[in-house]
Amino acid sequence: MDETTPYIAGPPITIPNLFFGRKDQIDVFFKLLKLPQLTPIRVQGGMRSGKSSFLHFVSQPSNYEPELEHLTPAIRIIYVNLQKGIKKPIDFLQVLKDSILYDLPQFEETGDSQIVDSFRTFDLWLSKVLRQYRLVILLDNFERFSANSLFDRDFFYMLRSLVDGKLVWVTASNKSIFSITKPSEEEDNASPLYNVFRQTPIYLGPMESQEAEDLIRKPLVGTEVTFSNQEVGLIRKLSGDMPYLLQEVAAFWYQAVVNDIKEEERSTWVIEQMMSYECSMPRQFKKWWEKLSLKEKSCIELRLKGPCSPPSSKNKDCVTMLSKYGYLVECDKDYKIAPELFSFWIAESCGKSSKEV
Repeated sequence: MDETTPYIAGPPITIPNLFFGRKDQIDVFFKLLKLPQLTPIRVQGGMRSGKSSFLHFVSQPSNYEPELEHLTPAIRIIYVNLQKGIKKPIDFLQVLKDSILYDLPQFEETGDSQIVDSFRTFDLWLSKVLRQYRLVILLDNFERFSANSLFDRDFFYMLRSLVDGKLVWVTASNKSIFSITKPSEEEDNASPLYNVFRQTPIYLGPMESQEAEDLIRKPLVGTEVTFSNQEVGLIRKLSGDMPYLLQEVAAFWYQAVVNDIKEEERSTWVIEQMMSYECSMPRQFKKWWEKLSLKEKSCIELRLKGPCSPPSSKNKDCVTMLSKYGYLVECDKDYKIAPELFSFWIAESCGKSSKEV
């Protein structure tokens, strides 16, 4: 595909005016920070649901300062990149300190004092910062901790110990952090973080109807390309209003217009292009599929041919969670697979009969 489209379907959005939608989630986020006592927050959504872009947006001073400027002590929101060479807990503390100093350079120390050599030295330094500010620390890609055995229960208890009303964590993850931070054989409430975080996450699933339309139409401003209402509807149907898919489908649709593909043939052309071996989309769908549990896969496969009987009571929670992530959408009395492109991939790659679960 020609890369000269006005759509961004790749790295996280870090420029505020290129960020679309999520108004309800942003409102909830700032309302929680305005409560009398800060409470750790979970942001949860599937792969490529826009979690990193969301955290980058709310951590921009131009976005959060007008919302929180009347609060005392002042709140600073700090984004921490967990992909920044963090291999052991002391690395995390160093990256955390560096991230705080990037926003609050007045607390920089001289010489060897800049190096974090123990939790105690970090805690002493942090206490100086917390005398003047409250800190909201955004931890993106929280699953990275679960892939390294050095980040054990002691580490998560350390995270817990730092939560005191003046410092709170905001985590972004694909699954519940309670399942990430507990022994696999135990229940969620065995997690060291279980009763510290707000129990209800901020879910990032499909975009609201108007937000999805804005994401499709607004990037076209200033170009010579327009999409009809019917085309916008087809783009939304193929993508299930998932932000990453909306951008990808719209980008291919834009290319179809530029290539003078007839309007009635554009949907077929886009599907063929996006489902081809050369496109990265089938590989992305494979990653989505691999992240799902066997029960979640069965719930989805059961609906390959469309809505079926309402989910049984034992599967209702599973289906509800899949709908929050945007993989299923409510239809009549049941749910159907939301992104049509995802259902095409499942039918082609995993299309096999499933017993009702």
